[in-house]
Amino acid sequence: CTTNCWSDLQTQLITFYLLQVAASLVFLIIPIILTKVSVTMELAHTQDVSIVSAMFRSFLCMRIGSRSGSSSSDGGHNYSLLQFQAKCHEGASYEYASWGGSFVEDFLDLAIGYSLLACFSQIVPEIAIIGTVCHMIIYRILAYRMLNVTCRPWPIGAEGIGYWQSILDMIATLAVTCNVALATFLMPPINHWYWETKLMFFILAEKGLFSLRGAVNSVLTDVPEDVIRIDDYNEMAGKSLMRREIGPLPDAATWHIDDVDIGLSSRGNRGDSDIDDDMDMKMSVGNQSARRMSLNLT
Repeated sequence: CTTNCWSDLQTQLITFYLLQVAASLVFLIIPIILTKVSVTMELAHTQDVSIVSAMFRSFLCMRIGSRSGSSSSDGGHNYSLLQFQAKCHEGASYEYASWGGSFVEDFLDLAIGYSLLACFSQIVPEIAIIGTVCHMIIYRILAYRMLNVTCRPWPIGAEGIGYWQSILDMIATLAVTCNVALATFLMPPINHWYWETKLMFFILAEKGLFSLRGAVNSVLTDVPEDVIRIDDYNEMAGKSLMRREIGPLPDAATWHIDDVDIGLSSRGNRGDSDIDDDMDMKMSVGNQSARRMSLNLT
């Protein structure tokens, strides 16, 4: 039989992603309105127009200035793009507890949606399709927010997603236990078995899925094999160069300053052809030394 708790859980799982899309839209519209109000108030102050009249004209897409010689409007003819971006950054900066969102809040929404999908998808299999569509819409909303609302988030380099990778891995590990427990103790036909049989099935199924997950992780590594080989070779070559003792250079590979002329007069009796020959000889000696070093490394 199906209880009220089971039906409520199914309804909440379906409506969660729809509410997440609605919340993303609301948190997109609010900073747009706040930025528009801030820009309108600034333009009204510069043109000596009442704030109420400026707000009314702004939201009706009308010119704020009532004078014939005025060229400013809410469209921003005299309001540059740089000023608009600065105003957006002031009212909706990309930081925690801000209308412009933050790295933590964006990934927290993603982690919550992923955890619900991974742990309870067997109760309502349709949430996989609903969650995919809703997250596609949310990603477009976030892209529009970063481009037109936040405008100038501070660029920070990162290799991967950082500590959120370990959080998502932990959610995936807990999802195995959660799915096995739901299938064993709440879903037919296993929930009608004896307690000893259900407990044995739960332990064996959980350990078996953990073993399968570990085998897949060992085969499909995060770093490709060619990158691992390149890193190993670079590390070996670096250690070899650090251990190598640099001996004295031969006379042919050294530079003598006896014939160097740094004065304002001519180069003396030596012609340009002689100097070019010396340069070619020294470059050939240097190339030979580089080839010998590469052969020794290989």
